[in-house]
Amino acid sequence: MPRQCLRTAARCQSSSSSRGPQHTEIGTILSNLAGACRQVGRYRESEELYQRALGHFQQEASGPGFRGIATVLSNLALLHFNQGRYMEAEAEYRQALLALEKRVGAEEPNLISTLSDLSLLLTTTGRYFEAEAISRRALALQEKLFGPDHPGVAQKLNNLGTVLFYQDALPEAEDLLKRALSIGERAFGKDHPEVAIS
Repeated sequence: MPRQCLRTAARCQSSSSSRGPQHTEIGTILSNLAGACRQVGRYRESEELYQRALGHFQQEASGPGFRGIATVLSNLALLHFNQGRYMEAEAEYRQALLALEKRVGAEEPNLISTLSDLSLLLTTTGRYFEAEAISRRALALQEKLFGPDHPGVAQKLNNLGTVLFYQDALPEAEDLLKRALSIGERAFGKDHPEVAIS
């Protein structure tokens, strides 16, 4: 499958030359192919495809490509995180945040998942105070954009509660985790798998 991903990507790229630049369309296809390769554990091919996708989006960076840049950087960061390449992953998450903030400001919904992923990375590497600050920002943005009872808030509460637990801030961690559970039960019902995660 991975070699097939690369062949498909090459066909997409060569056929695009006859239709004009259309960099964001090709970038999206390459990024999706990279994701498919990542899912089957072919990380080298996945990384190559993500880098090619990034190149296409960067050619449209002043237009619609900036969202593609942020998405590909986040996906590359996830790939590197899964490989234990934490320094690269952190740099890519931060570049993705910068790409979004620079163009659309600090209240962009797409920031939420990147903030959460960066917080998870910082938690994994034992940088709890930094992770806490990022988690609080993700939670505040989730609540502001979607309301305090949105199911996504439960996930962000769970993330922040976990970071606080690792810092032995147990009373606040317990309060946040109980609130996450309450939101999850109201949104999904007590027996839903999402509630079990909370």
